[in-house]
Amino acid sequence: MTDRKARDFSSHPAAISDGNGPADSASSFLFLTARNEEEDILRGFELRGADYVTKPFRAAELLARVRTHLELAQARKLILLQNKELREMNRLKDKLFSILAHDMKSPLTAFREIADILLNNRDKLDEEGQTDLIATIQQAAEKLLALLDNVFIWSQSQSGRLEYAPCQHPVLPSIKETFSLFALIGQPGAVVK
Repeated sequence: MTDRKARDFSSHPAAISDGNGPADSASSFLFLTARNEEEDILRGFELRGADYVTKPFRAAELLARVRTHLELAQARKLILLQNKELREMNRLKDKLFSILAHDMKSPLTAFREIADILLNNRDKLDEEGQTDLIATIQQAAEKLLALLDNVFIWSQSQSGRLEYAPCQHPVLPSIKETFSLFALIGQPGAVVK
């Protein structure tokens, strides 16, 4: 709130800024002045004054106006915070979609390649070759289903629909499986499916 006596508002903080409002955009200025000429009132609003109260004033009215502007300032801050959070959520969503697209590409490429082999080389495949292709399809489908299950669980957790149900899980089998994969990768000519 600022009490203006001078006819010229040029010393007001809003006038000192770029003319588009106070230097601190979170601030609101309420003019309290004896000047009640139309041009003074319009100049106060041109300077982005949030309100213009002329003297003499009623204390209850002034307090009500100040309270309203404080509530508006709090609402603006909340909106800014929510916008920041929304931008971050959108950034994370975009990153998730990028990861999903990347992770889904491998199993879907396997399906396409196997379909191509089956269409163009069906007569050349022996039973073992067919069994290998079917096993590859099954592995790719399992990876894709696991990925979609993870997305579904993540979606439930983000919407608050996932119930917390802690349980014990033996980690030793997972550790052994990871080590066996790295052992296979280290062997010359090894292909891990």
